[in-house]
Amino acid sequence: MLLLQVDDKQLRSGIGDRIRMYRGHAKLTQAQLAHAIDVDKTLISKWEHGHAAPTTLQLLHLSVALGRRPKIFVEGLVQPTWELIALGLPEDAKTIVFDLANYLKERGPRLRGETDEVTRGA
Repeated sequence: MLLLQVDDKQLRSGIGDRIRMYRGHAKLTQAQLAHAIDVDKTLISKWEHGHAAPTTLQLLHLSVALGRRPKIFVEGLVQPTWELIALGLPEDAKTIVFDLANYLKERGPRLRGETDEVTRGA
């Protein structure tokens, strides 16, 4: 099982920012978008201000109405932490997880110019 570190408020805010941005790109008002996906316009406002988050089905409707792939609304907002992945593992397995994390951090981020090392939490 993959564990994720999620800050609900930050996640709702991130999704809301993306809804607002793509609604703007589509030149739709909140009322027009609400009508297109059959929800009340106050719900669009709640989403965009991070006070609520759309359901999976609502995200699918949003993606169709805004001409975007569904993953665009959540991509990059939820990241697993190596500490959570290693939680409850024996020490030798934790060492393997952190070695793997450092290997992946070393290889993948080269394209982004990053070189941060993953360290164990205290």
